Amino acid sequence: KMNNFNRSIAIVTSIPLNEPVIRNRIFPFIEKLQENGFKVRLICLENNFLSENLIKNIHTEKIRVNYKKTKNFVSRFFKESMIALKLLKQAKLSQDEIIFITIPSMFLSFFAPLYIKDRDILLDVRDLTWEYLSSNSKFQHYTKLFFRFLFKKSTPYFKVISVTNKTELKYISNIYPKDKIVLVSNGVRLNQFQELIEVSPSTENKFTVTYIGNIGLAQNLETLIDAAKILPKIQFRIVGSGVEFNKIKSLIHQHSLKNIELTGSVSWNQVIHYYNTTHVLYAQLTPNFSGAMPSKLYEYLATGKYIIYGGQGQARQSLKDFENCQVIKPCNPKLLANAIFEAKMSFKESYISSKNKEIIKNNYIRETQVDKFIKKIL
Repeated sequence: KMNNFNRSIAIVTSIPLNEPVIRNRIFPFIEKLQENGFKVRLICLENNFLSENLIKNIHTEKIRVNYKKTKNFVSRFFKESMIALKLLKQAKLSQDEIIFITIPSMFLSFFAPLYIKDRDILLDVRDLTWEYLSSNSKFQHYTKLFFRFLFKKSTPYFKVISVTNKTELKYISNIYPKDKIVLVSNGVRLNQFQELIEVSPSTENKFTVTYIGNIGLAQNLETLIDAAKILPKIQFRIVGSGVEFNKIKSLIHQHSLKNIELTGSVSWNQVIHYYNTTHVLYAQLTPNFSGAMPSKLYEYLATGKYIIYGGQGQARQSLKDFENCQVIKPCNPKLLANAIFEAKMSFKESYISSKNKEIIKNNYIRETQVDKFIKKIL
């Protein structure tokens, strides 16, 4: 390991560090690279994440951009492509031997081969975002085909590609040598896992259903609000923030729903508190996003608590290995209300699954997953 001590790597991400999901993905890579003698530079967007919370001995270069998330996908694509170009420009200026790009921003993978020609480029695929474009709209359908083409064109330039799940693995195996792909599953960081397995059954009097995570289009939390209308005696909780936060807030207000608490962003300690005080954990992804596995589910599973998941595809497949959870069709408030009512009547909420904790420990600790990637590039 010592002979790699002077090697340097630049990690490029377009998602700001104040998003926990991106920190949970990138930080284990940084720590493991440092352990293996790499000097790590992080090229990212300027954000309100405090530098003192960063990993020690990491050099950060922050790009300032004016960017607000928007639902209009033409303007979003334009802005994202501009951001990708700025980040890659900065990466090109760096003297690092290896450039490691982590996406959901597809434009980073499209443009990287044009910008960085003289160094090894690695790609971490966290999401096949272009595949979520709707085939019902002609414009989106042809845009999707065009992006597919661009991605296929860019893949030969990457030395190694890591993916987060089997759907992505299968997709990329069709266009890129399988022996150069590493499955680095999302999961739970070791320190968080140690806290999550200590979560205990709820002693709250009111039966509580909690969603913890991003409040976006993919989650369509209107389903949860409609279920809350059907079940006025059950307490609902939505913990987190995202592009749909204000819409969800106004829907709760509009229907004068007293049985939903909307917390906004909270600290990790508060997240643990919400895990301790809930009976059932809920998550959902709409059919368009069926290729994804919400990393939040690994966190849920580590608590051993009962889970209701609305979704299809990758997550449904992954949950087959676990117990104490129910998968229902997404975006169906009646089905969700029935599943919650059934869980309440059968006292499933008091059962904590040690099997689920064990599976997470053996297969989904992020640091262990990243080790596979490090072996590939050393």
